[in-house]
Formats: sequence, structure tokens, C-alpha cells
Amino acid sequence: MRFILLTIFIATIIYPLCSLRYDKTALYQMPCLISITTLAFILPSIALNIANHELFTDASYSIYVSNAILCMLGAYLGYYFGQSPDIDRIKSNNTYDWNKVIFYTSIFFLIGVFFSLQINPFELGGITEGFAVIKITLGRLIRPASIILIFCFLKKKNYWLVFLLLLWLFVTMRFVIISGRRSEVFIFCISLLLPLFFMRNLILSKLRYIIIGVLFGMSVFIVLPVIREFTKQQEYMKVQNINVIELFDTYFSGDKTNEVAEAAFNVEVIYKENGYNYGASFYNSFVNQFVSSTLFGKDAKKKALIDVTSIKELRGRHYNPHLGPFKFYLTPTGYADSFYAFGFFAFFLYGIFGYITRRIYDKAIHSGDVMNQIFYSFYVIMIFNSVYESISHIPVLLVMYLVVFLPVKYLSRI
Repeated sequence: MRFILLTIFIATIIYPLCSLRYDKTALYQMPCLISITTLAFILPSIALNIANHELFTDASYSIYVSNAILCMLGAYLGYYFGQSPDIDRIKSNNTYDWNKVIFYTSIFFLIGVFFSLQINPFELGGITEGFAVIKITLGRLIRPASIILIFCFLKKKNYWLVFLLLLWLFVTMRFVIISGRRSEVFIFCISLLLPLFFMRNLILSKLRYIIIGVLFGMSVFIVLPVIREFTKQQEYMKVQNINVIELFDTYFSGDKTNEVAEAAFNVEVIYKENGYNYGASFYNSFVNQFVSSTLFGKDAKKKALIDVTSIKELRGRHYNPHLGPFKFYLTPTGYADSFYAFGFFAFFLYGIFGYITRRIYDKAIHSGDVMNQIFYSFYVIMIFNSVYESISHIPVLLVMYLVVFLPVKYLSRI
């Protein structure tokens, strides 16, 4: 049964990549983006542990892989049916004053930089409440602002933009090198590649680039958490003693924490306990991000949250000696996160996500409005998150991006 599921899983991953033979732009469309992200982060653990019944029980393997297949198929179908029926209707005559775009974006960017610099990169990772969360939230304004500034730089180069982008590089590298934030690496790459695609028609669609990208993604995913064990302790010289080949071996074999195996076991216990939250995780994610206990009090925040059975509680009822207790700090993966919300009905969730994504992509490509291109560049980060991290956190990301995007768009329009 495992071999059959794995074969279907691989076919579902490979299918969108076949479209690159006749359409290079498919690389930056949702089916290929989901395919490549799954190929880099999910498939290696699933494929290499097909016979490892300690790391992946039969139930966790079959449920997780089946749900992942359904989610991908849902996204592909939604994307297909989301194609705009009348391309001419979405064309736009909007024009923008680039000086105003730079000015208004710079305000949000500098706010993001200010609060990002207030965050101690040696402590980032264990912060869950208080004013520290407000700093992290406001610090994230730098993400959408930096993408707009890269578009501006490709359109109109000046020293102010060079200064801001160097500042962005400095802030980002603090969290990458010291905090070991893997998501910052991938967001950094997306923030560069999508503007280059729209403004310079740069498409890295050749097979060798895809292979390099997948290997790079795997390396960041596996190696960076080990590096940060030393960098957070300021023991930088010990980093050079890391054996990357050994790390890959211990990760995939499960001798060290394997996040995909943890996510698969989460899915198994959710299924056995019927522990679905029926979308409450989307709402709770919103409350956790925007209802500050510092401003409103812990009791008010607790009352605002919908009470659901946590995965930690579910895991406490089903112990796997090979995995150990629940690790709250691990990436849940989008497929497990969606299963926690809706079970196998996550197929429809990804279908809706795919449908909306296609509409946004068509506007970016065919409207002729650079702001639609900028918005899609933000949106690609959410596509990535829907596989790598969490789909329930996407509405939170969307709000943070719109806080920057909408004022810049409407105040800069000519």
C-alpha cells in the first residue's frame, strides 16, 4: 500500500512540472510552486522512509500522504477552474507616481526596520506573548515593503533605494545567521525572484536550476536548525565542524527530529481522536496575532479564542517512543495543518485557495497594472507557506501585506 501511495504522490508532484516544457512562466504559477515546495521539503522524508515503520507508522504514513495528494489535487483543480473567462475585462489603465511609491513605502519599511532591530535575534523563537509579539508583528512590515522597493529599484535606481535595500539585507541576515530562521531565507529568495520575473522576465525554469533550488531548500531546511544551536550561543567557530552529509542521514533516518514524521503522527492522532477544529485554527491564528494580551489583557484574549482540543493534548493520548513528546516549535506543514482544520475535506480548502490564486495571477499577468504584479509577488509567499508551514496563518499574512500595499497603491495612483 505504501508503494502505491508513494507512486501516486510522486506523480502528483511531477505532473505540474511537465508544463515547463511549453510554458516557462508556469514555474511561478501555483501548481509548480506547490510541486517544487513539496518536492524539497516533504517528499524526501516520505520516500526515504517508506519501509521505516518506527518513524512512520502505517496509519500516519497513509493518512498524511493521502491527504497531501488530495490537497495538491484540490489546488490544481481550483487553479484550473479559476482561470479568468474574459482576460480583456481585467486590463487596467492605472499608472503610478514612482516617487510617491518610494516615499510611502519607505515609511512602512522604516517602521518595520525599527521594530525588527528591537528584536533580539539570540532570543527569537521562544517568544509567544507580550510586547515582544507586537514588535515581531510590526517588524514584519519590512517584508511587503521590501518587495515594493525592489520593484522600485528595478524601475528607477537611486541611492536612497540602495541604502534601504542594504538595510533590508542587514536585518534579514541577522535573523538568518543568528536566529536560524529558515522562513526568512525562502522569503528573501521569493522577494528577489518575483520582481525579477515581472520586471526583467527572468525565469529560472531549466532543470538544473530547479535541482539546485530543491537541494538548496533541503539544505536550509535541515542544516539551519543545527547551525542556530551554535550561533544563538555565539559559538560561531563550531559551525565549521558540522558534517552536512551526516546531518542529512540523521534527519531522514529519524535519529534526529524529522518534522515531516512529526506532522504525519499529528495527522494520525487527529484522525483517531476525531480532533478536527473545523476552521477554528484560522480564527485563533488571527486572534493570537492581533489581539494583544499587553493591550487588552490575558483574560480578554483567552475569551476571544475558540476553545479547541490542541494537538499537544491529542499527542498526549498517543505516545510514539521513536518521536517522543509533542514539539510545539516545529513546522506543522500545510498539509497537516489543513487536516487539523478539516480532515480530508482540506481538498476543498486547497481548491478554493487555488481558485483565488489563479484570479490573482491572471490579474498580475494580463492587467498591465504593476501593483497587481507586486501583490502577486507577496502572494507567492503564501503559496509557499501553504506547504512548508501553515495554511491557517495565511489570512494573518494577507492582512499584514494589505496594511502596506493598499495605502501605497491608492496614495501613489496618478
